[in-house]
Amino acid sequence: MPYYAQVDNISLVVDTKAFAVVSIACKEHSLQKCLNAFLDQSVFELIPELSDYKKELSSIHSNDYCHLILETPICTLVINANAVHCPELNTPLALLHLTVPEPKTDCSFIYLLSRALESAHHGITIADARLPDCPIIYCNQAFSRLTGYSIPEILGKNCRFLQGSDTDQRGTQLLRIAISEAKECKTVLRNYKKNGEMFWNELTISPVFDGHGNITHFVGIQYDITDQMLVEGALKESEKRYRTLFETNVDGIAYYDLSGKCLDANETYCSMLGYSWEEVIDMNSDDITPPYWQKFDQRIRESQLDNILHCQEYEKELIKKNHTIFPVNIRQCLHLNQHGRPIAFWLLVRDISRQKETMEKLEHSRQLLDETGKLAKVGGWEMLDDQTIFFTHEAVKILGTGSEQTDLEEFRQLFIHEQSLLFRKSVEIAYEAGEPLDITLQMVRNDPKQYLRIQGHIKVNEEGKKALVGAIQDITETKVTQDKLLEHESHLKYLAHHDALTGLPNRLLYNDRAAHAIARAEREGHKVAVLLLDLDRFKVINDSLGHDIGDRFLKSIASRASMAIRDSDTFARLGGDEFVVLLEGIDDTQDVINVAQKLQSAISQPIQLESHNLHSSASIGIAMYPDDGERIDELLRCADAAMYRVKAQGKNSFQFYTKEINNRAVELLVLENDMHKAIKDQDFILYYQPQISLKDLSIVGVESLIRWHHPKKGMIPPADFIPLAEESGMIIEIGEWVLMESCRQAKEWLDKGYHFGRIAVNLSAKQFHRSNITQQVKAALESHQLPPEHLELEITESIAIENIDVTIETLKELKSLGIHLSIDDFGTGYSSLSYLKRFSIDKLKIDKSFVDDILIDDGGAAIATSTIALAHQMGLKVIAEGVETSDQCAFLQSHQCDEAQGYHISRPLNSSDTQTFFDQYNKQH
Repeated sequence: MPYYAQVDNISLVVDTKAFAVVSIACKEHSLQKCLNAFLDQSVFELIPELSDYKKELSSIHSNDYCHLILETPICTLVINANAVHCPELNTPLALLHLTVPEPKTDCSFIYLLSRALESAHHGITIADARLPDCPIIYCNQAFSRLTGYSIPEILGKNCRFLQGSDTDQRGTQLLRIAISEAKECKTVLRNYKKNGEMFWNELTISPVFDGHGNITHFVGIQYDITDQMLVEGALKESEKRYRTLFETNVDGIAYYDLSGKCLDANETYCSMLGYSWEEVIDMNSDDITPPYWQKFDQRIRESQLDNILHCQEYEKELIKKNHTIFPVNIRQCLHLNQHGRPIAFWLLVRDISRQKETMEKLEHSRQLLDETGKLAKVGGWEMLDDQTIFFTHEAVKILGTGSEQTDLEEFRQLFIHEQSLLFRKSVEIAYEAGEPLDITLQMVRNDPKQYLRIQGHIKVNEEGKKALVGAIQDITETKVTQDKLLEHESHLKYLAHHDALTGLPNRLLYNDRAAHAIARAEREGHKVAVLLLDLDRFKVINDSLGHDIGDRFLKSIASRASMAIRDSDTFARLGGDEFVVLLEGIDDTQDVINVAQKLQSAISQPIQLESHNLHSSASIGIAMYPDDGERIDELLRCADAAMYRVKAQGKNSFQFYTKEINNRAVELLVLENDMHKAIKDQDFILYYQPQISLKDLSIVGVESLIRWHHPKKGMIPPADFIPLAEESGMIIEIGEWVLMESCRQAKEWLDKGYHFGRIAVNLSAKQFHRSNITQQVKAALESHQLPPEHLELEITESIAIENIDVTIETLKELKSLGIHLSIDDFGTGYSSLSYLKRFSIDKLKIDKSFVDDILIDDGGAAIATSTIALAHQMGLKVIAEGVETSDQCAFLQSHQCDEAQGYHISRPLNSSDTQTFFDQYNKQH
């Protein structure tokens, strides 16, 4: 209703000339604010029906009175108007008093419509769209009850007052848009009653237009849907919980219609099959079921539908996307509608592949256990509290008694006496303390021996009676195997502490015994002697006669030397041809000397192996505890230094360690460091010893001999540094330098016109056996453009026989370069003539030791003449080194020796003096 329909009366002051509202008043103060909005506005905006009475209003004069009755769409309006005078405004005014009389008793249609709105169950409001903020100008009683506000409290307010501070709602945005666009709108809002209680309001607004199409009002209809919203929220929460359980279930869940078409499935079910959810949906159950299971599936569904069985559980197989077939357990439940009729199937599906595998393994294990019991000879037994014993069939077979029942005394007589008493005691402990029984017993019969393992534990029956229940196993084979393993373990322990070849203690056992010996000596005040032995010339025997002969020779030496010491002493092999003797309880060094002499005597005796009569000797270094050291490694190091002093002095002797030996070792260390510097600083120089032909006395070659010009010590002879260079490995770098420098010097002499024949270069063992020696020689020749026929390489006999096959191949490669090859120190080794024939060599060099004896010893002369004859028969030339007298030279000439070198001809000379020798010698000859 309009404002004037809500109160008893309203008073207006109207300008009868402009028809503008000058003043307005009503008894309801709550409407005053709304009515004030019409001030200075046309009265016809407030009462449109009054526009038909403009003439009557404008004709009112002072003290005139006018009475009007207007029929509006909502009510009958009575207006009493009279003129008023206001000098200040200087315009004609009229005072209009508006009243709404009681309706007539015949209830017109308008009144009926008004009562119908008041009787409506839902809240209804009318808002004036023509006024600012669209205030409510009418609401029914249902709206008042819904909100808890009285009608006067509601009128004049915008509907949003019910939202309080909760204005940020989607529904309010929709309302604003609808109001601004004068459209209908239906939305749901959170509204708040006068007591603060929230309720859900389903609001529908509709615009009202006048006859000219202008919007005048909005009609709002409100429904309280709080209960409905609560039910829907509960349903959504239930659906959410259901969906969570559905999606997170560890088992697959699927929903199929009665035809077998999948309508829904959870992630587990899809993953189980290897399909995506989109692929599974609309897929038929036959698509994932092997053909041989499809009829079974059909029977299950038909049976369940025919009998209305709510749930059935069964196992079948499914097919994955990758065509793998796997077993599943399915619990299939009917989904019934409200009339109890089946409409679909719920399937709970579990992959039982692992379960099947486990069951198969368990079954296999059970079968295996049965078979194993037979194969392992395991039987069962039970002893009651009256000591009566019962056996299974397999136990009877094991025991060989033929009876399935006996007593404890008779049973234990089956085992040897000591163990039968132990068995009885073990049974008593098991009964009294409840401890498990586990014992191994040997049966009385001895051929063959039989061992049983008897196990048992106490079992108490319902009556509280005890029984010892267990197993009997024939472990004879296991026991025999264990004994063999123990024996083998003992043998391995022996091998771990003994040398495999000689059976002597090895380094590990020696160190253990040495540690105990030193500890005892410290307690008792005695001394300990450590004798380190190294066999002289063993390498020659081993390389020339083979490792088999060498091993047998070492075993013989070990046997002889062991008999030269006391049983309380230790004779150990450290490796190769190196041995060590540990002497305990030493009070006098003479005792050590006696042992050293016995060892040398035993070792020096000839050893006959096959057709070889072999001789050897020993170089022995001796260190004393505590004089030379207090630790095992110190004593060995001192003994080693003393042993090397023996070797340096000619071998086949013994030497006690002294500080002087240590000083010499330090000197060698310093010398080794100086040698490294000498290579870098080029302190090495070459000397050359001429070689002549014994036939025409012409110069046929020179031999390169290295010298070391030390910046502080002066000239150091080769004997002092070559062994050290070989031991440290520097001989390779030195050898490369000698080869390059020799080729350079030879080329220089050739360019100067000297005809010296060939320059001979000695190769060390390490240099010769390097894989690149041929490339090294080739590089030296090419680097200095030396014709290969002017180069001769010398290798010793021991180098040549070190590895026959490799030597033959290397000599062939070197010979292919066009150079000459010779065997140095021939006759000092143990080479076989058969090997010599296979070597690609040109010359043999008779060792100086044989040349020295050719005039004073028949043996020396015989070796020299035999070598010459042998070489000539093989097409080789012979050169003798160390020729120092004219008589030696004449002897060699008389026996057709081809060439000679030595002091009789010339000492080794530097390069300048060598050129001078060439000039002078050629003039004389």
